[in-house]
Amino acid sequence: MGTAPFPAIALLHRCRSLPRRLLRNFDTFVLCCDNTDTPLMEPAHSLHRLQGADPATVLTAQQVMQAAGEPVAVVAERLRQGDALYVLSNDGQWAAFSWICFMRRKEIGVWIAAAPTRAVLYNLFTLPAWRKRGLSQRLIRAIRAELAPQGWRELVASCNRENTASTQALTQAGFRPVLKTHRLLIADRYFTPIQIEVLEPQGSTLLEPCQAHR
Repeated sequence: MGTAPFPAIALLHRCRSLPRRLLRNFDTFVLCCDNTDTPLMEPAHSLHRLQGADPATVLTAQQVMQAAGEPVAVVAERLRQGDALYVLSNDGQWAAFSWICFMRRKEIGVWIAAAPTRAVLYNLFTLPAWRKRGLSQRLIRAIRAELAPQGWRELVASCNRENTASTQALTQAGFRPVLKTHRLLIADRYFTPIQIEVLEPQGSTLLEPCQAHR
Protein backbone atom coordinates (compact mmCIF):
# COMPACT_ATOMS: atom_id res chain seq x y z
CA MET A 1 0.00 0.00 0.00
CA GLY A 2 2.88 2.35 0.80
CA THR A 3 5.87 3.02 3.01
CA ALA A 4 6.98 5.84 5.27
CA PRO A 5 10.78 5.76 5.71
CA PHE A 6 12.58 7.46 8.56
CA PRO A 7 15.47 9.37 6.88
CA ALA A 8 17.91 9.23 9.82
CA ILE A 9 18.51 5.51 9.47
CA ALA A 10 16.59 4.59 6.31
CA LEU A 11 19.83 3.58 4.60
CA LEU A 12 20.27 0.76 7.09
CA HIS A 13 17.13 -0.87 5.75
CA ARG A 14 18.61 -0.87 2.24
CA CYS A 15 21.89 -2.39 3.38
CA ARG A 16 21.79 -6.05 2.36
CA SER A 17 24.55 -6.92 4.82
CA LEU A 18 22.43 -5.92 7.82
CA PRO A 19 21.88 -9.14 9.84
CA ARG A 20 18.26 -10.18 10.05
CA ARG A 21 18.70 -10.84 13.77
CA LEU A 22 19.00 -7.08 14.27
CA LEU A 23 15.61 -6.38 12.69
CA ARG A 24 12.27 -6.74 14.45
CA ASN A 25 8.90 -6.46 12.77
CA PHE A 26 5.86 -5.09 14.57
CA ASP A 27 2.24 -4.93 13.47
CA THR A 28 -0.29 -2.27 14.38
CA PHE A 29 -3.85 -3.56 14.42
CA VAL A 30 -7.25 -1.89 14.29
CA LEU A 31 -10.54 -3.19 15.65
CA CYS A 32 -13.79 -1.39 14.84
CA CYS A 33 -16.35 -1.28 17.63
CA ASP A 34 -20.10 -1.01 17.29
CA ASN A 35 -23.09 -1.07 19.59
CA THR A 36 -23.98 -4.63 18.59
CA ASP A 37 -20.92 -6.02 20.35
CA THR A 38 -21.77 -8.24 23.29
CA PRO A 39 -19.15 -9.55 25.70
CA LEU A 40 -18.66 -13.32 25.71
CA MET A 41 -18.69 -13.47 29.49
CA GLU A 42 -19.31 -16.50 31.65
CA PRO A 43 -21.13 -16.23 35.00
CA ALA A 44 -17.83 -16.43 36.88
CA HIS A 45 -16.32 -13.53 34.91
CA SER A 46 -16.45 -9.87 35.91
CA LEU A 47 -15.00 -6.81 34.20
CA HIS A 48 -13.50 -4.08 36.38
CA ARG A 49 -12.48 -0.61 35.18
CA LEU A 50 -9.84 1.21 37.18
CA GLN A 51 -9.54 4.89 36.27
CA GLY A 52 -8.65 7.97 38.25
CA ALA A 53 -5.66 8.94 40.36
CA ASP A 54 -7.19 8.50 43.81
CA PRO A 55 -4.98 6.45 46.19
CA ALA A 56 -7.34 3.46 46.36
CA THR A 57 -7.50 3.10 42.57
CA VAL A 58 -3.73 3.49 42.22
CA LEU A 59 -3.12 0.88 44.90
CA THR A 60 -5.49 -1.66 43.31
CA ALA A 61 -3.95 -1.13 39.87
CA GLN A 62 -0.48 -1.57 41.33
CA GLN A 63 -1.56 -4.83 42.95
CA VAL A 64 -2.87 -6.12 39.63
CA MET A 65 0.37 -5.23 37.86
CA GLN A 66 2.48 -6.70 40.65
CA ALA A 67 0.56 -9.98 40.50
CA ALA A 68 1.48 -10.20 36.83
CA GLY A 69 5.13 -9.33 37.41
CA GLU A 70 4.67 -6.08 35.49
CA PRO A 71 6.30 -2.77 36.60
CA VAL A 72 4.22 -0.93 39.18
CA ALA A 73 6.14 2.34 38.90
CA VAL A 74 4.24 3.26 35.72
CA VAL A 75 0.78 2.89 37.25
CA ALA A 76 0.34 6.29 38.91
CA GLU A 77 1.43 8.23 35.82
CA ARG A 78 -0.81 6.21 33.52
CA LEU A 79 -3.82 6.86 35.73
CA ARG A 80 -2.94 10.56 36.11
CA GLN A 81 -2.96 11.03 32.34
CA GLY A 82 -6.40 9.46 32.08
CA ASP A 83 -5.62 5.89 31.02
CA ALA A 84 -7.87 3.12 32.30
CA LEU A 85 -6.96 -0.38 33.45
CA TYR A 86 -9.53 -3.03 32.55
CA VAL A 87 -9.30 -6.21 34.57
CA LEU A 88 -11.12 -9.47 33.92
CA SER A 89 -11.60 -11.55 37.04
CA ASN A 90 -12.62 -15.19 37.29
CA ASP A 91 -14.31 -16.30 40.51
CA GLY A 92 -12.91 -13.21 42.20
CA GLN A 93 -9.33 -13.76 41.03
CA TRP A 94 -7.54 -11.45 38.59
CA ALA A 95 -7.11 -13.35 35.34
CA ALA A 96 -6.32 -10.88 32.53
CA PHE A 97 -6.00 -7.15 32.03
CA SER A 98 -5.26 -4.44 29.50
CA TRP A 99 -4.63 -0.72 29.62
CA ILE A 100 -6.58 1.68 27.42
CA CYS A 101 -5.25 5.11 26.42
CA PHE A 102 -7.70 7.75 25.16
CA MET A 103 -5.08 10.21 23.86
CA ARG A 104 -2.16 10.12 21.45
CA ARG A 105 0.27 7.40 22.37
CA LYS A 106 3.71 6.26 21.27
CA GLU A 107 3.58 2.60 20.33
CA ILE A 108 6.67 0.70 19.09
CA GLY A 109 8.36 4.01 18.28
CA VAL A 110 5.39 5.34 16.30
CA TRP A 111 3.05 8.08 17.48
CA ILE A 112 -0.59 7.02 17.13
CA ALA A 113 -2.56 10.20 16.57
CA ALA A 114 -5.40 11.12 18.89
CA ALA A 115 -8.92 11.07 17.46
CA PRO A 116 -12.34 11.66 19.05
CA THR A 117 -13.37 8.04 18.49
CA ARG A 118 -9.99 6.27 18.86
CA ALA A 119 -8.55 4.45 21.87
CA VAL A 120 -5.29 2.53 22.12
CA LEU A 121 -5.18 -0.88 23.78
CA TYR A 122 -1.79 -1.78 25.27
CA ASN A 123 -0.11 -3.98 27.86
CA LEU A 124 -2.56 -6.84 27.22
CA PHE A 125 -1.70 -9.58 29.70
CA THR A 126 -3.12 -12.88 30.89
CA LEU A 127 -1.79 -14.23 34.16
CA PRO A 128 0.00 -17.60 33.72
CA ALA A 129 -2.57 -19.62 35.66
CA TRP A 130 -5.33 -18.47 33.29
CA ARG A 131 -3.67 -18.81 29.91
CA LYS A 132 -4.93 -20.92 26.99
CA ARG A 133 -8.55 -20.31 27.97
CA GLY A 134 -9.35 -17.54 25.51
CA LEU A 135 -9.55 -14.90 28.24
CA SER A 136 -7.69 -12.26 26.22
CA GLN A 137 -10.37 -12.41 23.53
CA ARG A 138 -13.12 -12.29 26.16
CA LEU A 139 -11.49 -9.28 27.78
CA ILE A 140 -11.21 -7.45 24.46
CA ARG A 141 -14.84 -8.21 23.61
CA ALA A 142 -15.92 -6.91 27.01
CA ILE A 143 -13.84 -3.73 26.59
CA ARG A 144 -15.18 -2.96 23.13
CA ALA A 145 -18.76 -3.61 24.29
CA GLU A 146 -18.28 -1.00 27.03
CA LEU A 147 -16.44 1.57 24.91
CA ALA A 148 -18.67 1.55 21.82
CA PRO A 149 -21.73 3.16 23.47
CA GLN A 150 -19.41 5.89 24.79
CA GLY A 151 -18.38 6.81 21.24
CA TRP A 152 -15.06 4.97 21.06
CA ARG A 153 -15.43 3.30 17.67
CA GLU A 154 -11.85 2.30 16.97
CA LEU A 155 -9.38 0.28 19.04
CA VAL A 156 -5.70 0.27 18.08
CA ALA A 157 -3.10 -2.21 19.32
CA SER A 158 0.50 -3.08 18.41
CA CYS A 159 2.67 -6.11 19.02
CA ASN A 160 5.88 -7.82 17.96
CA ARG A 161 5.27 -10.36 15.20
CA GLU A 162 7.42 -12.82 17.15
CA ASN A 163 4.90 -12.68 19.99
CA THR A 164 2.60 -15.25 18.41
CA ALA A 165 0.33 -15.49 21.47
CA SER A 166 -0.53 -11.78 21.42
CA THR A 167 -0.84 -11.71 17.63
CA GLN A 168 -3.21 -14.65 17.74
CA ALA A 169 -5.25 -13.13 20.56
CA LEU A 170 -5.68 -9.87 18.64
CA THR A 171 -6.61 -11.47 15.34
CA GLN A 172 -9.05 -13.88 16.98
CA ALA A 173 -10.67 -10.91 18.72
CA GLY A 174 -11.29 -9.31 15.33
CA PHE A 175 -8.27 -7.00 14.95
CA ARG A 176 -6.69 -6.67 11.52
CA PRO A 177 -3.15 -5.42 10.73
CA VAL A 178 -2.99 -2.01 9.04
CA LEU A 179 0.65 -1.03 9.63
CA LYS A 180 3.93 -2.92 9.70
CA THR A 181 6.92 -1.33 11.42
CA HIS A 182 10.56 -2.36 11.03
CA ARG A 183 12.81 -1.54 13.99
CA LEU A 184 16.49 -2.03 14.72
CA LEU A 185 17.48 -3.92 17.88
CA ILE A 186 21.02 -3.52 19.19
CA ALA A 187 22.13 -4.60 22.68
CA ASP A 188 18.50 -5.09 23.78
CA ARG A 189 17.66 -1.52 22.80
CA TYR A 190 15.12 -0.61 20.13
CA PHE A 191 15.86 2.32 17.85
CA THR A 192 13.67 4.66 15.80
CA PRO A 193 11.64 2.72 13.20
CA ILE A 194 13.56 2.19 9.97
CA GLN A 195 10.43 1.99 7.90
CA ILE A 196 6.64 1.91 8.22
CA GLU A 197 4.57 -0.02 5.70
CA VAL A 198 0.94 0.97 5.31
CA LEU A 199 -0.97 -2.27 4.76
CA GLU A 200 -4.44 -0.71 4.55
CA PRO A 201 -5.57 2.89 3.87
CA GLN A 202 -6.89 3.15 7.43
CA GLY A 203 -3.34 2.65 8.66
CA SER A 204 -2.20 6.02 7.32
CA THR A 205 -4.91 7.76 9.35
CA LEU A 206 -3.35 6.48 12.56
CA LEU A 207 -0.06 8.30 12.05
CA GLU A 208 0.54 11.87 13.14
CA PRO A 209 1.07 14.15 10.08
CA CYS A 210 4.81 14.67 10.59
CA GLN A 211 5.49 11.04 11.52
CA ALA A 212 7.65 10.26 8.50
CA HIS A 213 10.00 13.16 9.28
CA ARG A 214 10.75 12.34 12.93
